[in-house]
Amino acid sequence: MSGNLDWLRIKLKYYPQKFTFHYKGNFNEDAFNMAYDKAVGFIGDQKIESLLFYKDLISVNYEPADHKGYTQLVNIKGNTVEKIFSPSVIREPERLFNIDAVSLDRFKKAIAAIQQTNELHKVMYFGVRSDIWPRQPQAAIDLNVVFEDGRKSLH
Repeated sequence: MSGNLDWLRIKLKYYPQKFTFHYKGNFNEDAFNMAYDKAVGFIGDQKIESLLFYKDLISVNYEPADHKGYTQLVNIKGNTVEKIFSPSVIREPERLFNIDAVSLDRFKKAIAAIQQTNELHKVMYFGVRSDIWPRQPQAAIDLNVVFEDGRKSLH
């Protein structure tokens, strides 16, 4: 219950952005910190295939502890976790990663970099997807940023 009240407080705080068409949703600092904490709490020590932050939800494709070799896609919005598809087979298990590989500080640096050259309210989603990583050592992480007009930026 208290988690939903925190989300409501943040939504009310940033509600005026909707009137000026500058709605950032999860990309506001308070909201992003809460969204990241929700994702970390849900994922725990499970392996991840993708972790994407949208304005109003988080999309996680992960390997459930009870279904090794398969991934499950879920959306997290507030305190609600919704399973989207039935599990699918992992084709490249070596490309899965832990939440430690994409710390909160790394995401905050990415948000700051996006804000330097773009309007943050035009970001549709950003996050990490193992299926778009180039064939590089595991130390490399690419951040996928998609803007509302369809432009992409890979860093």
